[in-house]
Amino acid sequence: MKGQSLILSALLLSSIALSNDAQAAEGAYIGNGSFRVSPQIGASFERRSNLLLTNPDITNVSGTALLLNPVLKLKHNTTNMSSMFGVSYKYRRYLTLGEVDLSSLNRWQDVQMLSSFNLFPDKKLGLMFDDTFSIAGRETTATSEIESQTDGAYIQSLNNKASLSLSFRPGSILRLNAGGSYAVNILQNTSEVANNEADVVPALNSKRTYGAYFDGNWKFFPKTTLAMKWSRYNFDWYNNILTSSSNCYDPLLAEATPEFGNPNDEVVDTDDDGESDSVCYVGIPDGVSSTFQVSLSGQFTNNLLLKFLVGSSSTKYGTTEDLEEVSQAILNLNNSVTDSSGLTNDEEEEYRIGSYYEQQIINASKVGVNTLDGLLVEFGATYFPTEKQQFSFGYTRGNADAFFTNYTIFREALFRYIWKPSVKLSVNNFVKARLDFYNGGVTRSDLQLTLAVDGTYNVSNRLNLTLGSNWRTLQSVTLNDVEKVESIEFSDLSIHGGLVWGY
Repeated sequence: MKGQSLILSALLLSSIALSNDAQAAEGAYIGNGSFRVSPQIGASFERRSNLLLTNPDITNVSGTALLLNPVLKLKHNTTNMSSMFGVSYKYRRYLTLGEVDLSSLNRWQDVQMLSSFNLFPDKKLGLMFDDTFSIAGRETTATSEIESQTDGAYIQSLNNKASLSLSFRPGSILRLNAGGSYAVNILQNTSEVANNEADVVPALNSKRTYGAYFDGNWKFFPKTTLAMKWSRYNFDWYNNILTSSSNCYDPLLAEATPEFGNPNDEVVDTDDDGESDSVCYVGIPDGVSSTFQVSLSGQFTNNLLLKFLVGSSSTKYGTTEDLEEVSQAILNLNNSVTDSSGLTNDEEEEYRIGSYYEQQIINASKVGVNTLDGLLVEFGATYFPTEKQQFSFGYTRGNADAFFTNYTIFREALFRYIWKPSVKLSVNNFVKARLDFYNGGVTRSDLQLTLAVDGTYNVSNRLNLTLGSNWRTLQSVTLNDVEKVESIEFSDLSIHGGLVWGY
């Protein structure tokens, strides 16, 4: 009944939108010249074949969700200040059409808020403040059929980033900015089982990032911009040691060393099957990263847009050479295992980290991003052969921090084709491929492919009808002499459509 109520609400919303469309057609916003309000609301459905992104060895769970997405944008401009505030809320509810209860996947917390203030926007010297806040849920690979049906394997991400900068505009073609930012990222697993296991040691992480940046834009031709940016950021992780299924160290295969003794002394085999039963861990050190990049972008012909970017970044992990924060986290972990009243003696031995394993964790976590790994490259081209067609191609090479290991070096290619057969109808097709090389305590190579087709029909000036489908897959590949991690592989096909009304 609740699902039917949402469908009726969506239909009622579309009828109201159609009736009010003629009244709203005069402008793209509500308000006067200095104060503008732009409301928007969407009602849609989504059918997916693999909700929990499970690998082929686990029975996939499919489902259909109804979504509501209201959006509100406010703008206020005066001579000395321009400001903007926007909020977007997403509600997702799954229909229970079979034996599997999908209520654990319902989302009602997802929200995104943006705000910005620009003081003296038309003066030579100005002050800018920006803040972005979001709460979003996303699926993570379920590790068992039971988890995929009952616990949801859902990760909730809470993010906030605030930045403050001074802007210097000596002329109409040159702008320089200098400032700093502070960001917080918190990851949580909404699964009750995962939270119970995290009482001993977590599998997810949270961090804060703070630093300074400087950028400049020079429009030396009317339709061309030369830009540069330098930044330096520190990041601190809340947990410097995590459990990991991809960084298992077997002391039975290691050799004794004079400094750390015999690794066989740390063997824990409680079920006498000849294999170590110790919990696997990965070190997550703090660090500092620096980036410098230069780009050139603009309209080079009447129907060709180009962008070129080159740069370099480097990241050093560890507050000290010996990764003192990781060693301290291991010490705290061992103390908490000893003090825990919920573990048996055998479980305490499985969770405890010995000196030999500690050194292996630290050595694996020291790897950082050097000059060659930190090479940044970006190329983009958009070509308009006719007014009704658009071809776009992009390639990006870069690196990024990762919450379950040190970093990833990625390469991403995108091809997009947009066709507008009529004034009211447009079709958007794209294919994207991304290759990630993860390095640190966890090393693996991931290949992600995405294919999508989306169509939009303008029912009226305020109402759009959308319908589309996309397919995505993640495959573990054996590149750079790393082993496959088949448990993370998945494929997912979705069909979606809906109505969007607004300004």
